[in-house]
Amino acid sequence: MARNSRGWLTRVWLKLFILVVAAVVSGSYAQGAMSDSCGSRYGLGVNYPGLALRYGVSDEFALEARGQMSLDNPDIDASAYGGRLYYFFGDYGRIFPYITAEGDAGRYDDGKIQASGYGVGVFIGFEYFLHERISVQADFGPAYVSMSGKAVSVSDAHFVTNLGITFYVGDLRQ
Repeated sequence: MARNSRGWLTRVWLKLFILVVAAVVSGSYAQGAMSDSCGSRYGLGVNYPGLALRYGVSDEFALEARGQMSLDNPDIDASAYGGRLYYFFGDYGRIFPYITAEGDAGRYDDGKIQASGYGVGVFIGFEYFLHERISVQADFGPAYVSMSGKAVSVSDAHFVTNLGITFYVGDLRQ
């Protein structure tokens, strides 16, 4: 049975709102290695199909709250929420290479199968500044996902590629 598209859209916006509030309350919302370059430790990241809020703890470390959800099929409710810890190796002009560790909790419901679980991964990548406050980033690495429910139990290790854009906000230069 197809879900009501208006109800589905309401659930998506509610999930986005909860993600933003949780990330702001926890203080996890942009990276700081670029604070000298762009003047900000705070940023909003966009990736398919999710959002990320970052906070730069120092010039080397950053925290990130992430949320992903299935947007392409209204009959499937799939989501994952978690966080990342970044370590930046320094800067090379507009390029900031990093390594990051990620942990997520996820759930899946297609009306027939319900499952929940977790995922972990370690990624290496870089952030490239297109403009003083806009960057693109790419990383890749191994990830492990484990999901289980009444009718299913799945675990899998694989390589993942992540792409995103970050918009830095605020000004910390004083």
